[in-house]
Amino acid sequence: MNRCVACKNQGLEDAIVEERFKVAGVAFAAEVPATRCTQCGETYLDCETMARLDRSVTSAFANHGVLNAESFRRLRRATRLTPTELASILDVRPDVVEAWESGKEPIDRKTAALLAIMVLDRFDGRTTALDRLRAGMNPAPWPDVTRILRQVVGFDAVEHSEDDESGPRPVCPTEREVEERVA
Repeated sequence: MNRCVACKNQGLEDAIVEERFKVAGVAFAAEVPATRCTQCGETYLDCETMARLDRSVTSAFANHGVLNAESFRRLRRATRLTPTELASILDVRPDVVEAWESGKEPIDRKTAALLAIMVLDRFDGRTTALDRLRAGMNPAPWPDVTRILRQVVGFDAVEHSEDDESGPRPVCPTEREVEERVA
């Protein structure tokens, strides 16, 4: 951008500005980099800054808890799931998701928490919660034998003393210790 859209002035400068806005009834404020007109003071944010602001607001709703239909819809969109896909994953009818997003029905607390976890997973580059929910929709049959990893039951612990030149020895936990670790 080389000219102010508001006053057509060509004097633009980099600045840090405080942006204040409301989303889903919640007031937000953030200091962000911007371009400011030296004549009229109009400020402009680039796309990357706007995307970071949007993600920060969505994270705030996920961390704080869903407030209303608008914040629920924001979280659902952040998962990149359609209302129909979310309904299928949650095992509810699509009109239930639509009712939550339009404010016609109260949002189930557990559903809101699951949605928040899916959003935070996605922002962290994971799909753990979504994968578990999808796996529950069509569980795969169990194999004849399921191998349990050593670290799950605690067999990866080792014992070693400086006097012992033979190297580390596996520490076999008692049956009770295994039960406590698995529980």
